[in-house]
Amino acid sequence: MRIADIHTHILPGLDDGAKTLDESLEMLRQEYNNGVRDLVVTPHYVYEERNGKQKVRESLIELKKAMFEEKINVRLYEGNEVMFTADFLDALSKKDFCTINDSQYALIEFPPTRIKNPVRALDDAYLAGVTPILAHAERYEQFASDIKLFEALIECGIVVQINAHSITDPDSRKSEKFIHKLIKNDLVHIVASDCHDLDRRNITLADAYRIIAKKYGLELAERLFYINPLKVIKNQEIM
Repeated sequence: MRIADIHTHILPGLDDGAKTLDESLEMLRQEYNNGVRDLVVTPHYVYEERNGKQKVRESLIELKKAMFEEKINVRLYEGNEVMFTADFLDALSKKDFCTINDSQYALIEFPPTRIKNPVRALDDAYLAGVTPILAHAERYEQFASDIKLFEALIECGIVVQINAHSITDPDSRKSEKFIHKLIKNDLVHIVASDCHDLDRRNITLADAYRIIAKKYGLELAERLFYINPLKVIKNQEIM
């Protein structure tokens, strides 16, 4: 089992993820035990508030040093989970946040409020030179059960990421059915952990991988959990 995790909140003390360096290291051990060997750190970024490039890179250097001392064999890459606000394109023009491993790909989340035209919003980012990866796409209420919206997103070149927890521990039977409908209809590109801690929002990637492999086959599991995430890290096109 090979897994690359492109959505994590493992950097200590930057957001609502890991609070301490010790917690970060334990989360990395949990990632390793789930088969992860390539991992992107993606602390939340909100324009002009926190966690721009310099802060992420400084924290990542310290975490890598601690990992080396603890002999945890996971490759780490920089990133952010960027909140899409009215200032997003300005932040993009200033290159203030981290794309994934300095690639064309940026992990983007929508705010809790409804977005008037989510496809247009992400398409604007795409036209500005960034390929958006829509973070935890299954969690947005306005997207619920809207297959056509997911089709429109993908038609615009947007990458769809869902969380492993939505596969292993779905909110409801209805959401579980919809998630599997998305996967069955080839409307999901990547499964990631979106891990925040060791307990409530921990790493369930290996369990999710096994569920997908059993239901849809090893080839699809490999693509969603390893091949496509690694293509993002390497700045390669996802077909």
